Formats: sequence, C-alpha cells, structure tokens
Amino acid sequence: MLARPRTELRRLAEAFGKKAGDSELEACIEDSRIDRLRAIEQRDATTGTGVLGRLARSKGEGFTFFPSGRAGSHRELLRRSELRLLDPLFEPWLTRLGYEPASSAKADGTASASRTLADTAVGSSRAAPG
Repeated sequence: MLARPRTELRRLAEAFGKKAGDSELEACIEDSRIDRLRAIEQRDATTGTGVLGRLARSKGEGFTFFPSGRAGSHRELLRRSELRLLDPLFEPWLTRLGYEPASSAKADGTASASRTLADTAVGSSRAAPG
C-alpha cells in the first residue's frame, strides 16, 4: 500500500466490487495521509464531533487514534491476544487480498513467506485470490 498506493487502493476497491477512477483514488490517498488524519482528529476533538472527536474526548487529553502513522505499528500497540481476537473478523479479507493475519507473525516479529498487512510497503504484485 505504501509503495504503490493507487494500484493497491484500486485493487482493494475492486475486491469490494467498486470501480474507482484515478481522481477518486488520488483524493482517497490525499485524505488518508497521516497529517490530514491528525488534523481531522484534532478539529473533531475540539468540536466533539465525528467518531474521532467523540473517541478523543472520551479518552481524554493527549489521546490520538493515529499514534505513529507507521505501517505495522499495531504489532507494538496490541497484545498478541488482541490480534488473535481481531483475526477472525478480518481474516477473510486479508486472505482474499493476499495477506497473512497479524497474529500469524512469528513471536520475534518476523512473518512467514506470506505478506502481512504491515508488509504492503514491499509493494508485492501478487494478485488477490479469486
């Protein structure tokens, strides 16, 4: 996703049965940049609006939903048990898109030959399973 955002985002949209033009993809990419997401979060926290604003207000001063903006940081923030709870919810899509569930990564933080969600920076061209 990081190495080829337009290509991977288009592939993700198609997996959900959607068609997206280049201008729509560019808008999505621009709107999902970490500085943009943090600005929205800060604005909404100030006004108490939106999901991010309500979450920030409920968690208190200094909370951010986007702590690092780095791919794979969820492995540092979530316990292995939490990753295992999330896998059943996301595994069908992760598998369809050619990723390995996060809890399948080895204890030392390395992954098997399959790519993990955080490994999208590698920019694999492997097509999603049909």
